[in-house]
Amino acid sequence: MKCPKWMPNGMAKPFFLGVIFHQPWTNLMHLQFMGQVLVGHMKPSILYLNMIFRNVRNLICFFSGSGFYQRRSQKVVYLSLSENGAFKEHQPKFLTDERREVEYKIVTTWDSMPVMHAPVTIRFKPGDQGLVMEVSSLFFDDPPAPPGEPGKPFDGLWDYEVVESFFLNSETKNYLEVELCPHGQHLVLLLSAGDCFEKGLPLVFEADINWSTWNGTAIIPWNYFPPGVDKMNSYAIHGSGIGRTYESLYPIPREEIEEGQGPNFHRLEYFQHFSLNDVMGDDWNQPPSDLWP
Repeated sequence: MKCPKWMPNGMAKPFFLGVIFHQPWTNLMHLQFMGQVLVGHMKPSILYLNMIFRNVRNLICFFSGSGFYQRRSQKVVYLSLSENGAFKEHQPKFLTDERREVEYKIVTTWDSMPVMHAPVTIRFKPGDQGLVMEVSSLFFDDPPAPPGEPGKPFDGLWDYEVVESFFLNSETKNYLEVELCPHGQHLVLLLSAGDCFEKGLPLVFEADINWSTWNGTAIIPWNYFPPGVDKMNSYAIHGSGIGRTYESLYPIPREEIEEGQGPNFHRLEYFQHFSLNDVMGDDWNQPPSDLWP
């Protein structure tokens, strides 16, 4: 097949209109249009591909085994395969030659099952005073809003509807936890090997609920991050009672889950690569902090 003119140089791959061709390594692959989930299965693990396209024109794409090329936006959406067999969409968007934003979509539950709704999107952007964290998500309105003032820390926020990101130094086991709630409350914790030694730090955070969705923006000060961040994980929680749902960017593989095991977001061994330099540029140096031992 002749490579279309709009395809990037060096990427002469077959392309398909509105459908993903059956690949040799799959047993089943199908595509559901307009914001639904693209799912593939393989043995022995399960591949969860979750691509949200804004309209049918974006479905003109090709599958190369490592990414999708979207004709309308003229960009490649790269997919990386995590150790548990889950495809994750990591989409760097260059703002300048050095500074960029990085986008993640949470497409699995904590135990590696696919989410059944449009995924939570988290974006990290460069800022002068700190890392900008943006959240775009469905608004489940379950549980009800925490009994705390919007814009202020709220202890126990993890028991409500919340999106969280953890930033880890894998050698020291020091990590930062940032929790954001659609109702405007937040919670920042500093931890070492799972033990919290500081929480309730102030945070510039605004959230806006628009019917069935919500968006939030936080500026995480540089001195909140432990020195040498090299891994990250993100989570989303909503629902009540038996409907409580725990979603994870980097989940626990199905084959490693024991009978009776529940979600634990402090399983640091499942965190994956993240560097602040990926956002700020290779020449950027993290400011010092007196918050960490």
